[in-house]
Amino acid sequence: MKAFTINLVKVGLLGAFCFVGLAQAATVDGTVGATSTGTTDVSVTIPDRVRVSRLDGIALGTYGGSGDMSGVDDLCVFRNGSGSYKIQLDSANPGGANEFQMTDGTDFIT
Repeated sequence: MKAFTINLVKVGLLGAFCFVGLAQAATVDGTVGATSTGTTDVSVTIPDRVRVSRLDGIALGTYGGSGDMSGVDDLCVFRNGSGSYKIQLDSANPGGANEFQMTDGTDFIT
């Protein structure tokens, strides 16, 4: 999780608006006059997020009757946090021991 703090400055005609800050101890009120300037701290917390993108189908072509068929697809995993993370792939059509299977809706190919 990331936390950012900015210093917000308010300027305006006296009595034109009132800004209530979240960090009351860090605020400074303006003085009475034609204009008034004060400051307050604003804190924003951005939670850790993950995005997986650039997923494409893998065209294997026509099976010749023997041997293995294979294919690859590059994908992108973005995370705005820090530290290590784990990627796990699961099959929508799992066989035994969560092996990946292809299906045409009726028949499966392991």
